[in-house]
Amino acid sequence: MKFFKNNIMRKWFIRDPRMKLKYLLEKEMTKHYPIFLFYIDVAKLSEIELQYGFDQSSNIIHALDQSIARAVSSLAFHPIKYIHHHRLWGDDYCLCMSWEADHAPEHMQDKIHELCIQLKDRIELHLNKQISLPAKDSIRLHIGFSKLTGKDVNKEIYQAVKSASQMAKYDVRTKEFLQHRHFFQILQAENLNSYYQPLVTLKDGSVYGWEGLIRGPENSEFFLPSRLFDYAEKTGRSLMLDSICRRKVLGRLAEISADQKIFINVDPRSIEDTNFFQREALYQLDRHGLSPQNIVLEITERHAITNFTRFRELIGTYRKLGYLIAVDDAGAGYSSLETIVQTYPDFIKLDMSLTRSVDADPVKKAIVEAFVTFARKVGCKIIAEGIETKSELESLLELQVDIGQGYFLGRPAHQLCQASGQAMTFFETRTQQDHPYEPRHLVRHFTMFPPTFPIDTKVKKIHQIFEEQPLLDHVIILDGKKAAGLVMRQHLYGLLGGQYGVPLYREKEIHTIMDSTPLKVDQYTPIEEASKAAMARDPQKLYDAVIITKEGDYCGSITIQRLLEQIAQAKLEWATLTNPLTQLPGNILIEREMERRIQQGQPFHIVYCDLDHFKLFNDTYGFERGDEIILRTAHLIQRNVIQHGHPRDFVGHIGGDDFLFITCPALVHHLAERIKEQFMFHMQDFVCEETDCERVCLSLSMAGIQCEPGQFRHVSEIAALAAKVKKLAKSRPGSSFATDEEWLMEVK
Repeated sequence: MKFFKNNIMRKWFIRDPRMKLKYLLEKEMTKHYPIFLFYIDVAKLSEIELQYGFDQSSNIIHALDQSIARAVSSLAFHPIKYIHHHRLWGDDYCLCMSWEADHAPEHMQDKIHELCIQLKDRIELHLNKQISLPAKDSIRLHIGFSKLTGKDVNKEIYQAVKSASQMAKYDVRTKEFLQHRHFFQILQAENLNSYYQPLVTLKDGSVYGWEGLIRGPENSEFFLPSRLFDYAEKTGRSLMLDSICRRKVLGRLAEISADQKIFINVDPRSIEDTNFFQREALYQLDRHGLSPQNIVLEITERHAITNFTRFRELIGTYRKLGYLIAVDDAGAGYSSLETIVQTYPDFIKLDMSLTRSVDADPVKKAIVEAFVTFARKVGCKIIAEGIETKSELESLLELQVDIGQGYFLGRPAHQLCQASGQAMTFFETRTQQDHPYEPRHLVRHFTMFPPTFPIDTKVKKIHQIFEEQPLLDHVIILDGKKAAGLVMRQHLYGLLGGQYGVPLYREKEIHTIMDSTPLKVDQYTPIEEASKAAMARDPQKLYDAVIITKEGDYCGSITIQRLLEQIAQAKLEWATLTNPLTQLPGNILIEREMERRIQQGQPFHIVYCDLDHFKLFNDTYGFERGDEIILRTAHLIQRNVIQHGHPRDFVGHIGGDDFLFITCPALVHHLAERIKEQFMFHMQDFVCEETDCERVCLSLSMAGIQCEPGQFRHVSEIAALAAKVKKLAKSRPGSSFATDEEWLMEVK
């Protein structure tokens, strides 16, 4: 009885044309052959109906079914097999065929295209023989095709019809038809390449993360992303392309460290893809020991956000999961500003139109400065895109932009690369010149050169080297100029020391047992960062050597012991060269900075700052309150210089209650006045203290010395003049600022 009912149901399904098509396709898919759906309709049928009447258009539709059947039967196109054809609606037909071959050749798409042309010609021939239009106009067809993958028949029939109908808009023999076919081949095969461009912390040149970018197949018309995404929008495949791009970009998650980030471009419409963000991406992150904090969803401005209520709701959900949010192209239009207001992003990416020539355009500088001020107030970071010159980078540093991106800092690459060599040279030079007191040492200064061997070297050869050199703890395995792997002594001895270790491994090539994923750092990486990355490794690799590279090529290594020794040395050096109370540079670093500026031959201004009556205050109220006064003074000077001075300004602590800062001549009066005005407020609970015998009043005297090129040959000459100017400042009541020009006038 059950069999009888099922048989009746099956016959009923087959009588329904759509169910019959589904049934035949499912049956064919079990053979695992590629299946193609052809879409066919009559060109300009509505015009024919208007000109020749409804009856004539009905005759054409009726004749079309017969013409398709006759055309298919007259074509012998092995290994293509006819499955079924079916009228969808009106004059729209679909025709399904399968490619019955064990292996689909590379030219399969070309063969299908050739079949498409033959079908069009044959059907048009049969159709025009049956129907003769009065004006002797010929009937023409649209035809297109799409491939079914065999995963979900119901969904794929709809998608295939949609795709084929879009292709059918173009004449089958035109370049546009081939173009459309090529684009959908790329999508179906997911033939896209991921590139990664570094985002660099402008404070020190370290890589903050990478933006994942997508390119089409090389040497194709869809290689550039603009072409790829424009065509996807034109054909209604933007969300499909966006989804593929996100998956491709996450392919390098395993290579980032816990404090780095991948920036993913997200079409605002793709935010609705909760399955990806709440399942697929989380699974990938968990698999690599990362969290959503390592992902920044970069909201692009390709499409405006139409429903901000729903958008905010979804963004809130992703924030709770831990994702970070960036708004792209800020400053390029009103919509990006509205997105900032609505989303409260973690990052604001300035459009490259603001970055380009920012060093020469005061209007752009003012806009960037406004964004930086805004970001500080709302607690987010500013990213400047499109940095292409050193001058642009210097201007953005002066404007206190947090993070930079652009060709000067690093070009997009298949790998997660560090900043470019020119960028690292810039940051290293800047660190040495502008902050000579920072304990920042680069791994390149402590490079070791252990023995290197080709990738096909026998294990026994490496073992022999370790036996001959008892103090050697690692060797590097090279593949050309690249470091292919690392062999640590204890690892090799552990393998060979097993029960069957020697016979099992001795004659094998070294690449079979080496560590093929050792930690690699660029030569310009600070030792502190290299140490952090080393300590974040798997416990089994914790004390393995670190490979040093130069623009991706091997250039040496450094051991963990040497790393830790240098960090300890740097900290010791920092402790000896800075004031233990304020942590500001002490006399040695102050002299170095002044000598460097004298040698540079550029004008600068030094301001010596001295607390009045500090000794009396200290003796009266004790060292603890005296130290509090010293700290407050240091913070007052430092804060004003950072906020209102030049990025290259310098603040030092000479000792006791004596400080100095170095700035450019244009800013010196403004800074001195701000410090003088704020001193009373900053010290209001200490300024006037009464004792049993006297009243102690604190104030700040400042002496400014203008240093022109060639004016001074040694630091001692500046100090001698400063002592005279300081006397003039102290002779004035309350907090005061005197300059060497004023002193000269007094003397005269």
